[in-house]
Amino acid sequence: MKPGTTPTQAMSEVDVILRDLKAQPGFSSYMIMNNDGIVIKYENIEYKRAVQIAHLVLDLASKAKRAARNLLESPENEVESIRLKSRDYELIVGQSGNFTLAVVQNQTHHFPQASINRSGHANGKKA
Repeated sequence: MKPGTTPTQAMSEVDVILRDLKAQPGFSSYMIMNNDGIVIKYENIEYKRAVQIAHLVLDLASKAKRAARNLLESPENEVESIRLKSRDYELIVGQSGNFTLAVVQNQTHHFPQASINRSGHANGKKA
């Protein structure tokens, strides 16, 4: 929450962000959780599944932060978001303060993957 905003104003900011997310092509579901893993708000997903995802996402975020600190050797380099992409889905995770947002999108646009052949060429071109 921004300084000087009331909880009602902050909630309306969240509602605007969620409305914009839901308008994106491929939007499937979302969940908002606190950093204790308690699901506060969710849509297009069963509560039991949202709780399961919440715990896995928070564990992933914790491990990503630890790995970033070890790899990047700078305390200023904090993980702001995580984006996991599979063939069919994309999971986007963002943390702010004591809350985490996880959004699941269907992969509606499949881009051709470059393939490397045995001669070290990508799609017939030298890699």
